[in-house]
Amino acid sequence: MVDTQNEPKSGHLHTEGFPHNYLQDKLNCKVGSLEVTKGPEAPEDAYQIVKSDRRLSAVAVQEWEEMSIGGSIHVPEEVFSGTLPFEERDEPPVSLVIAVRASQTMLRFGISERELDVDVDGEGDYEFSVELKRDSLRGEVKIKPYLVRGEPQDINEDYATDYGDRLASDEAWTVEIDREQEDGGFLHPRIEPFDHFDSFPNGENLHYLHFEDPSTPKLFLNANHQQLIGVLQSDGAVGHDARFRDVLYDYIEQSVWQELLLRTASDADPDGGELKYPWQEEVVELFEDELFDVEDYEDVVRRLGELASSGEDVDVLAKEIDAAIQKRVDHPTQALKLLQEGIEID
Repeated sequence: MVDTQNEPKSGHLHTEGFPHNYLQDKLNCKVGSLEVTKGPEAPEDAYQIVKSDRRLSAVAVQEWEEMSIGGSIHVPEEVFSGTLPFEERDEPPVSLVIAVRASQTMLRFGISERELDVDVDGEGDYEFSVELKRDSLRGEVKIKPYLVRGEPQDINEDYATDYGDRLASDEAWTVEIDREQEDGGFLHPRIEPFDHFDSFPNGENLHYLHFEDPSTPKLFLNANHQQLIGVLQSDGAVGHDARFRDVLYDYIEQSVWQELLLRTASDADPDGGELKYPWQEEVVELFEDELFDVEDYEDVVRRLGELASSGEDVDVLAKEIDAAIQKRVDHPTQALKLLQEGIEID
């Protein structure tokens, strides 16, 4: 790949916030296809791919359950010469990963090189496919590729040394699932110092679900916890920080979904199967498959209303909601990933 140990590093290195060389926006991610893999087949004109804006729209696609997005990622030579010690460049210990984020539903996951079925061994184009499930998405989804270290190194401290360290990336592509609310959605976190607001809880709390206007609940994260907020705002897909961030978000999700579902149940009409606010409809749609053994959406709403309005069945409601949230959040998987990466680093 290179034949001189004294080759100068690229002039496009971005190191702000990183203790090592990081080539930001030097990968070239291209999306070429969208396809419904589960659900009614959609006409070709239902999809929109605007390459200049790095934006895809699936708003016009009806009743889909699963969708596949396909494309390729170009990794240029300068990524290897600019981010790896000379001794590693012939057989680069790197991995390609894709981070997927949907702020409205607090969805975040990474697709590893193994899952992508690619092996980055030098300059070239690497194809990828991302699978999305409709029932876990709202608003917009961000898809961003990263090239990261696949193992630690102690050859040269001027370069990234730890497993999972980011080496290069490209700008995110945005997939529009449905029309997003102007304020970013009721679960798009706002970051504020809690001790500046009399109506907020104790300044040590990490998060707070604010119901000043019950029609538009808002999630706040406490800016007083600077280190934790830094981790929560990180967008890496592998490494200890990424796994810790996912476990931390799972902890927040457990509490947030529980409060949202309990408030939804208290407003549910046990007879008509109706709710008060649009956000409650979204919450029920997200958990419809996990809540109760009933036929459809209206039956879920009725059952929530029945249990909430009956003074004797509150414990049954709490257990049903807890079980549904645990199925969705899946704490053990994220915790085991954190543990396994810690073992690999050790």
